[in-house]
Amino acid sequence: MKPLETFEANMKELSSKVDEPINLINDQLEEFEKKRRAEKKKKIQEIYENSVGDMEEYLPLEKIYDTKWENATTTIKSIRGNIEAAVDSTKVAVTTISGMQSDAVEEALQLYKNTLDMAKAIAYINDYERQKAEIMKHEEERRRQEEERQRQAEIDRARAAERKAMRREEEIRKEAAPAVVAPTPAPAPLNPFL
Repeated sequence: MKPLETFEANMKELSSKVDEPINLINDQLEEFEKKRRAEKKKKIQEIYENSVGDMEEYLPLEKIYDTKWENATTTIKSIRGNIEAAVDSTKVAVTTISGMQSDAVEEALQLYKNTLDMAKAIAYINDYERQKAEIMKHEEERRRQEEERQRQAEIDRARAAERKAMRREEEIRKEAAPAVVAPTPAPAPLNPFL
């Protein structure tokens, strides 16, 4: 076993001598990769700042950031294209949502800001407007029924006043009409024969 143990010790020593430069190269590569990624992140930040304009409120870099952009194979041109496409899409969405004639535009813009989903924001406005229309319809129906009830009450009051006036008129006629006196019987003719 002794020759095997000696061989094993020699192999470990040789292996450590070979691993030393490999580890040094790996450390240098890792450091180089970290530096390259940091530079790429800085370039991505610059592209974003130059492209975002007034859409930063709706489109923070964190929401569109893709870690694939840090890869060495991803070109700056494709990164710029992705960021500009996201900014253009956001501009269209914000303009579309803002252009809708609704009281819910502010809430829809907030929803878009949180989700970056224009369809959800528009659906929110449509739901709001549908509910508003239903409420208005119910309110109009309630108002119409109230007006009808008031109109009917007015008609009933007018009829009651008319009946009261007719009774009073009848009473006045009765009071004003001379009492019909039963004709007094004419004295019986004197019977000449009597």
